[in-house]
Amino acid sequence: MGLSFTENVRSDLEETSWVRLFSKQRRNEFFVLVAEEFVRDKFNLLFLDMEEKNYRRSLDVIFNEKSESDAGTDADVEAGKLCGRIHARFILTGRGIELMYKKFQNCNFGTCSGVFCRWRNVLPIGMSDTPGNEMVRLFCPM
Repeated sequence: MGLSFTENVRSDLEETSWVRLFSKQRRNEFFVLVAEEFVRDKFNLLFLDMEEKNYRRSLDVIFNEKSESDAGTDADVEAGKLCGRIHARFILTGRGIELMYKKFQNCNFGTCSGVFCRWRNVLPIGMSDTPGNEMVRLFCPM
């Protein structure tokens, strides 16, 4: 399950939206569903415009308000980085923690193969909040 901004999207838009395509990419399976209201609330995105280049253009890509000439370009890469930062903020909220916990319980992140761990569910841990700085690691609670 990848990053998505709404649960109540019309079915014809679900398969064609940029967010749905982004969420289906292999490296994005650790993301949870982010409420569109969270993303549209400017307070939740404070200072991201200073950290991300092409911030406005990335938001346009995320919300499918881009031109066809932007498709498959650096705008997609920048939008992906912005999605990661939005996700990092969202999972610190009550709803975000709840969604991460459900994914953990459902074993969506995998299991530990350690001898004494007995295939315990693992949890992804971001070692850095800077995109591309560190890989996500899996934490075994045992």
